[in-house]
Amino acid sequence: MIITKLYVDNWYSFVDCELDLTYSRKINDSTIPYEYLPNFENIRYKRVVILTGANATGKTSLAKILVAIRSFINNKEVNHFFKEGMHPDKNELVFHFEFIDKEPSTEATVKGENYYSYIHFLKVKVLLNESKERCRFHFTYKAVEIKKTDNIQKLRSLLEQLDENFSLKGRESFYLSNYDEDYSSVKFKDALFIFNNLELSIGWNFLYNDLSDDSKFKFNESHNKDILSAVLKTFDPSIVSVNEALEKGESETNGFFINFYNKDKVYISNDGIVSVDKRHLLSLGTYEAIKIASLISSIISTKGLNGCTFFLDEGMSHVQSEIERAIIALIIEKMNKYSQFFYTTHNYDILDMNLPIHSYLFIKRDQDHNSIFIKAENHFNKNDRSIINYVKNDVLCTLPDTYLIDKLMMED
Repeated sequence: MIITKLYVDNWYSFVDCELDLTYSRKINDSTIPYEYLPNFENIRYKRVVILTGANATGKTSLAKILVAIRSFINNKEVNHFFKEGMHPDKNELVFHFEFIDKEPSTEATVKGENYYSYIHFLKVKVLLNESKERCRFHFTYKAVEIKKTDNIQKLRSLLEQLDENFSLKGRESFYLSNYDEDYSSVKFKDALFIFNNLELSIGWNFLYNDLSDDSKFKFNESHNKDILSAVLKTFDPSIVSVNEALEKGESETNGFFINFYNKDKVYISNDGIVSVDKRHLLSLGTYEAIKIASLISSIISTKGLNGCTFFLDEGMSHVQSEIERAIIALIIEKMNKYSQFFYTTHNYDILDMNLPIHSYLFIKRDQDHNSIFIKAENHFNKNDRSIINYVKNDVLCTLPDTYLIDKLMMED
């Protein structure tokens, strides 16, 4: 699945907010390859999105929204992020999700040259029931076959035209909706049944910072020990090796031991849990690196598979800029060509990476305290090498307001 556009209304800090993940002009010699759809090269999309902004501007909320939408598409269920993020003074939220994927079907499809051959559009309204305990949803779902000469503007025009009473000539299309139907009507239930049986891509991996959510992860790839060792030894030079933990007489890995030069060691389970009595041996940066290694293993394991969505939310907030940039470069290099990578950070040094200008995205709060996106390509040109200086001088008004701290400093 390739995400091309997102619209959100009344969800977390986003109100009537849109994010377009396509770009118009072809870039020669781009440092990020395959930012177009193979076989349909006029369809250009952002494979890497580096999102920066001040504290509490909505970066982690965006991760939760994408997690919720991907889960919704996969399972046709409304998870807890919908209710958690719904505004307290409203009983509904709306999202639109545009993406590229395979032909809509009720059967699994083996990936081929034309696997990503349809543009899809999903419009969903999620409502709380009267007791405000459960959510239900209404939806409109559309899909249009992509032709060789299509660009994203033409496809969006076709999606807009497509409805229950209008079909497209010369190409396959799919339309299904219960958006305006009564929840108890037969038409609502029939559309829901068909939608529940649609099979779409399911590959995704999200690591986001949320103190209320202790998400676990698995080390289950054969090469994970080497990746874990390389990442941890980079983050902490006092680590000498990483060994697999094996039960006596068993061949299956039961976790890993991190070995230090001073002969101490730390045990990590396959779920990424560190033994409490040894937790103090790991710095915050090294502790974060365990999850980074898991994500990198997941990315490498997708080679030759369908595209995936990867989201790393402030996962390197306790590490030097040089290591952060090296990890980002590694992820970009190893990503499947159909995959997308979202990364949030407070570190503006990341803006010095040699990436296309459209890879950088900024987020801030407006005067109503709602989150809004600022696309770098709308303010800078591709030859501009001083983005970091513009940001540090607050040209985009994305720096935090330190007035109250300054006021404290000036007091007697």
